Formats: sequence, structure tokens, C-alpha cells
Amino acid sequence: MSTDKYRFNRKLGWSFMLFGLVVVVFSSKIAFPGFELLLGIEAIVGKENVIYLDDGGYMYTNPGAMVR
Repeated sequence: MSTDKYRFNRKLGWSFMLFGLVVVVFSSKIAFPGFELLLGIEAIVGKENVIYLDDGGYMYTNPGAMVR
């Protein structure tokens, strides 16, 4: 492996690690709402774990399902 390719792979690896760290730190404010818009809350926590409120909002009752 050439030196330039090694440096590129090393920088790419550090970039992915930094991106992952940012996602973990800001997941409750950035990542989760983004996944919610893309997938829908029922797909994330399961349809049986979502309670819809009268004002159009919702609550999810099993946060352990999100972790799985």
C-alpha cells in the first residue's frame, strides 16, 4: 500500500469516527428526529408502542425497542 493511500485511509477512518461521535452526542436532537422523518415513529419503536394524542402528537411507551 502506498503512503498516500495509507494517509487517505487513515484520514477517512478518523472522519468516520468523528462523525459517529457527533451522532452519538447529538442523537436525541439531530439523528433521532431525522430517522423519525425518514422511517416514521412506528417503524422505529413498533406500532404497538406508539400512543397518539388528541392534539396530533404522540408518545412512545417502550424506549427499549428503539435501542434494539
